[in-house]
Amino acid sequence: MAKYIALKTLKWAVTQLKDSCNGLFVDFLLIKREGLQPDHPITISTKSTTDSAHRLMGIKRADGSAMDAEHVFFNPFVWQWRHSGYPRSGTYTSLERSNTLSPIVNVDHELEGMRLTLTSGYVTAVQEKLRRSKTRPLNVPVEALAAWALRYDEFPDDVTQSSLIDAFKAEYKLSNEEADAFFVNGSPPFSDFFDDQSLDRDLLLEHLLVLAPSETKQNVGSEPESVEEDLPEDLIEYLRRDLLLPDALLRQLVTLLRAGKHLILTGPPGTGKSTLAGRLAEVSEKLAKEYSFPASAGHIFTTATADWTTFDTLGGYMPAANGSGLVFQEGLFVQALRENKWIVVDELNRADVDKAFGQLFTVLSGHNAVMPFRQNGLNVTLAFDRNSAASTFLEETGRYTVGRDWRIIATMNTFDRNLLFQLSAAFVRRFAVVHVGIPEPDELLAWIEGRGLDQADFDLVKKLLPILNDVRPLGPAIWGDLVDYMSMRTKHSFGSQSVVASAEASFIDAVTAYVLPQLDGLDRESLGSIEARILELLQSDAEKKRLSTMFKEVF
Repeated sequence: MAKYIALKTLKWAVTQLKDSCNGLFVDFLLIKREGLQPDHPITISTKSTTDSAHRLMGIKRADGSAMDAEHVFFNPFVWQWRHSGYPRSGTYTSLERSNTLSPIVNVDHELEGMRLTLTSGYVTAVQEKLRRSKTRPLNVPVEALAAWALRYDEFPDDVTQSSLIDAFKAEYKLSNEEADAFFVNGSPPFSDFFDDQSLDRDLLLEHLLVLAPSETKQNVGSEPESVEEDLPEDLIEYLRRDLLLPDALLRQLVTLLRAGKHLILTGPPGTGKSTLAGRLAEVSEKLAKEYSFPASAGHIFTTATADWTTFDTLGGYMPAANGSGLVFQEGLFVQALRENKWIVVDELNRADVDKAFGQLFTVLSGHNAVMPFRQNGLNVTLAFDRNSAASTFLEETGRYTVGRDWRIIATMNTFDRNLLFQLSAAFVRRFAVVHVGIPEPDELLAWIEGRGLDQADFDLVKKLLPILNDVRPLGPAIWGDLVDYMSMRTKHSFGSQSVVASAEASFIDAVTAYVLPQLDGLDRESLGSIEARILELLQSDAEKKRLSTMFKEVF
């Protein structure tokens, strides 16, 4: 009499498998089943893993059909459905682009498709990169996985859980070393693991639809890049420190950088964009290993200008020092590649990026580009290499390699956000654009109050805050400068008569120095409204006149 996996066993199995590992572990299993071993590279195409995907993830009705095109595959590790094109948009795309899988599998392209080779340290890399989180080690229950992987099979009457596991390991070409490193034992709390009746596929489908309802239709594209580690509070605190920024924003930025994205930080002046960009780059240099962060040897901080060309960013010919002709001189970005340093570009909108970035467009999209220069008789080449974490330069080939850990972080003011959409689509789509906003008014006001202003000074600042928020919100850094000035001005005497400035006088000084420059570009109506509302705060006719005079002179 034949035996089959019991429905009760499968219900237990999917409960055990969920969150036991990163969802991309399913892709690792698929290529193992395709034959990938340490001494046996394989070549796959966009469709060649289809059979393995159906075997491991395919869910069918009793009549052999799928429920619909959006519910063909089910990932038991994350309880999510995958659509009919998953082998191409999932496994194939993840292998090519995923920073989680790149330390595990080297990828090279051939005419036939994608050639995969396991890295020398792939076992350790799987344990570290495909675990659920830093606090939850890789511990996939092997009995549950074997039951799931062989759920539709027919077995001999003498089948045991041990022989089931052996069959699973053989099919997925898992060595004893791999099995010991990736799996844990965990038998179900019942003895009827097998059934005399074949599995009712419709009942299994109904159960899975309860776990992951069809209405959600999650992830019809490629498998998402998972956060491979928890985001520890000390990393978030290191980034935030004196900046008034929410945890959610900081976690988003760390996740995007881990997922291989370049960043454009937008927001009002004074929100800490430039400081934050620098700190993210600092983490890559000093704390990458500790926080599972893309690593670098440092960063180059520069400010974009309207004069930028590819000569400034990529390089060009210059007269040789000995006067014997022309030699190639590196631009900032190419220098950064050679030194394996990130680039932090302040005020990106000042540059004509289409003119300034040149061949870097091509490289940022994952392709190689040959520049129109020669160095030591060789063409200067920019090349992206996902198999290399670090960026490098090889003099013998003239090749600058963009490693998978290399990043560009740029900043631009919200006031200039309209210019963002004047950047070419080819440029913007290579970046994640993240808004660094202003704190809630109550939070900002509490922060200002905590800086120790005299009450009269604080009252004026408190009333100024909503006036500007209605027209042109300013970031904490500008408010901090304004408050610091007022605090100093009202505590120091000036001149032979030791005249101490009034609260209104120091307030107008601060507004003139820190607020008026930020109002540039506003229309006349908005400027008039701000001026009128600030004048209402003042009692001194002399200070009112001084403020009005400044508005006329500046605008």
